[in-house]
Amino acid sequence: MMLMRNIKEVVEMCLAETEIDDLNAFVGVRELEVAKDTRASGD
Repeated sequence: MMLMRNIKEVVEMCLAETEIDDLNAFVGVRELEVAKDTRASGD
């Protein structure tokens, strides 16, 4: 669940910094791989 909280926090930060006029602009698609750090504390 920590990963989901982190993703939610990042999305919220991005939206907070985004101008309203930019929300509906299509900028493309890119594949993204997210690796889990097994050394993390695992809150």
